[in-house]
Amino acid sequence: MSSEQEREAIISKVMEKVEAFYFEDGGDGGEEIFNKFAAKHAGLFEEGCDANETENKLEYTQAYDEFCKEFEDKIEAIIKDCDITVEQFFEAIKVAVQK
Repeated sequence: MSSEQEREAIISKVMEKVEAFYFEDGGDGGEEIFNKFAAKHAGLFEEGCDANETENKLEYTQAYDEFCKEFEDKIEAIIKDCDITVEQFFEAIKVAVQK
């Protein structure tokens, strides 16, 4: 298998699992994880809050950072579950984008 074929296989394998995660029904699916996170933090935001008009509070940044960490940890776990390192996946994506 050529390097290009290997990169395409890496990307395809990971993206299939990411898609399955996102559309999966149940507590481990992406939509359910997002909904739980949103429900947990819904009280931080004022009713009718306009993101373009309202100054961001420190609590918003903390919630955002928590969401990013949770999301990144899940994606990293998916990548590793494919027997691929995060570095291999990022390198494959980098080369594909530069084409």
